[in-house]
Amino acid sequence: MLERSVRGVTATYVFRVEQIYKGDVGSRAEIVTPADGAACGLEVGVGERIGLLLTRAGDEWRSGLCSQVDPADFLALTNVEDNSFPSMNWGGIVVGVAVLGLGAFLLLRRTQRYRRFR
Repeated sequence: MLERSVRGVTATYVFRVEQIYKGDVGSRAEIVTPADGAACGLEVGVGERIGLLLTRAGDEWRSGLCSQVDPADFLALTNVEDNSFPSMNWGGIVVGVAVLGLGAFLLLRRTQRYRRFR
């Protein structure tokens, strides 16, 4: 966590995002939560590394104490190695290239037929 600001009964935490498992969170995220842990607000210190499950509420990302996860536990549950790319789907790539090649071949053939009859 980089910084925390409190306004009334809510707090806004600014985090540097290291890894995203799903969603469109940027490299820096502002998370709105209740200001107090007794109201299920986040309890995290500056510089501490945590995992969070987030929800989107309009323009805001929201989270709470019950959505706070130890990063190591989260990685173990998702079977994702920290900062690694997923394996390539070579079968899908081969099928995609074959379909595109067949489409290009048929289009070229149809174009040549059309030119012959003009």
